Amino acid sequence: MGDHSIDDAFNAAKKALDERRSNPALPKEVEAALAECTDPELQQRAKYWLHFFSLYQTPEQVVALRNDIQELETAMQARLTSYQWSYKDPISGEQKSTSKHGLMLMMATEADEAVRKACYDGLVA
Repeated sequence: MGDHSIDDAFNAAKKALDERRSNPALPKEVEAALAECTDPELQQRAKYWLHFFSLYQTPEQVVALRNDIQELETAMQARLTSYQWSYKDPISGEQKSTSKHGLMLMMATEADEAVRKACYDGLVA
């Protein structure tokens, strides 16, 4: 389930976005523009950008770790979308396939407690 043919392109785009946000030269450019600016409204906008860039500054020693985390998250998402969710019907004893959301819905609304328990067991398995 799901289209994973673009995972590499997604990781590359995410990496480029993270590098852009955490580029240490950009806050310096904003600070230089702020020093020259006299318009109070533009000064406030520049301060917002300074705050934005301050949120994404990444120490150089963890950049590789950040990229590894992104790749692991993509791989984990690919596994989750292809996972076959199921539960063991307590009445018939057979394994029944359903979606994760189907299990959660049955767990919340099913009148039979044994079925709710089976759906819970299917979610945590």
